[in-house]
Amino acid sequence: MHKHIEQPVMLNEKYRYLACRGYSNRQLGALRSALPDRYWLAFDLATKVGLRIREMNTLSKDDDGYFVSNNAGALVRISIPCWLATRLEEVRQESEIVFKDRYRQYTTHYSINNGNCFAVLFNKLSHELFGWSLGTQKLRVTYAANEFERLSRKMPARLALNKVKMRLGKLD
Repeated sequence: MHKHIEQPVMLNEKYRYLACRGYSNRQLGALRSALPDRYWLAFDLATKVGLRIREMNTLSKDDDGYFVSNNAGALVRISIPCWLATRLEEVRQESEIVFKDRYRQYTTHYSINNGNCFAVLFNKLSHELFGWSLGTQKLRVTYAANEFERLSRKMPARLALNKVKMRLGKLD
């Protein structure tokens, strides 16, 4: 006779969400709560806008909106929810900030507290909470899955998928 062993829901979720290679909304909530508040902006930009850490480092703004430099080095216009744009403008500096992250030099006006320190802390917290980590890159994959789900309610799935691919490009 086999004895049924109850496992915490979050550990069981690992297998379900590894299939889509992202985090569940419940896991995101737990991770955000565990992060020090100085990293919340970086976390929200990754989960609500789909930005890579490197893209956050290239964030700029002009009269037409916000832009990031993509992997090919081209400037790409991005949409940021109003509540998040307000928070972003609160950390905008008058003069440019020049800093290095992972051996690359960046120039920005935004003090976001992201980069390698954020990625290392995120992985550590994920291991503490769940016993595993998919890394900060998978925050972008989770955003893509959520965005696809949102768009597919308004349009055919193929069109929704194409919109997500156009905005985010390669996800791995």
